[in-house]
Amino acid sequence: MTPDDLLQTRFMYSPSVEILTSYFTLVNPHCTWIPQRWKDEAYRALYDVELPYLSVFVTPSWYAADLLIPSLDTSTPTLEDEIEQLLHLPNQAIQYEIECLLRCGATSPIIEHFLLEPRESIRRLARDMRVYWERVLKPQWPGIQAILEGDILYRARQIALNGTTSAFDDLHKCVYYEHERGYVQIDMACENTVQLDGSGLRLIPTTFYSTTGLYVQWDTVACGFPVIIYGARGRGLLPQAKSEQETSLEYALGTGRARVLQVLTTPSNTGEIARQLDVTAGAVSQHLQRLNQAGLVAPHRSGKRVFYHLTDRGEQLLMLFDRT
Repeated sequence: MTPDDLLQTRFMYSPSVEILTSYFTLVNPHCTWIPQRWKDEAYRALYDVELPYLSVFVTPSWYAADLLIPSLDTSTPTLEDEIEQLLHLPNQAIQYEIECLLRCGATSPIIEHFLLEPRESIRRLARDMRVYWERVLKPQWPGIQAILEGDILYRARQIALNGTTSAFDDLHKCVYYEHERGYVQIDMACENTVQLDGSGLRLIPTTFYSTTGLYVQWDTVACGFPVIIYGARGRGLLPQAKSEQETSLEYALGTGRARVLQVLTTPSNTGEIARQLDVTAGAVSQHLQRLNQAGLVAPHRSGKRVFYHLTDRGEQLLMLFDRT
């Protein structure tokens, strides 16, 4: 990466990416990291509709079609912004993406329709995306958006205090910045070296990837920028209807520690937690110490302030209580 690439690298979130990743986890029985209750709510919301044109882009190979990944130069696009861009994709870009799906083993009459009538097929894809959004994600969007914005805010703090390259420090266990050589190293099954053109990367968090989830797309035919999609911090804590989870967790940990653990869906410092829960900073500090000793939260110093975040164990504990 050149200095220009580092300067142009941006974090953003995307409703289209949330549609793609959430729909994949919904229909794939192997995606067990999403709470079953969330899936049940989504199934009920979709009980009387079919989404054939969206389903085409959910493949066992985890290939995510670039045409569903936005190229808008904004960090907070709306779904309609992204659909407007989708509807104006050139036929050549659509054909290229469909050919990529075919190489991944996808087979469907809908794919033939994309090749024969790309404009009509794209309009039907947009319709499927809107239906899925309205029924499944839109009611939960404020909570999902809070998780995504919390992740980006955390990383913005890191960059402000530690420099641009710190954006890659804990993005994913397979991603790190090689300072001496000036490139981003991504440990994946395939080997490939890509020279960026000065436009940087787009780093997109999603609430629907597990701790091991990572998607990298260097091909820019449709989306315009190289993209890394990764699991957002607090991603296991999707908005859901109230259940007995809170009460059960309080029985196990005690009310104070349970409430602190639930607040840390977004990394926060002691003062922020105290204000949110309307308790003293001293009480919060004691709870954090015990939760840290249990391996459920971990501190991270950012300048003079210490922020706490859920560890993988902490997220898994909350998800376990949610399933019960």
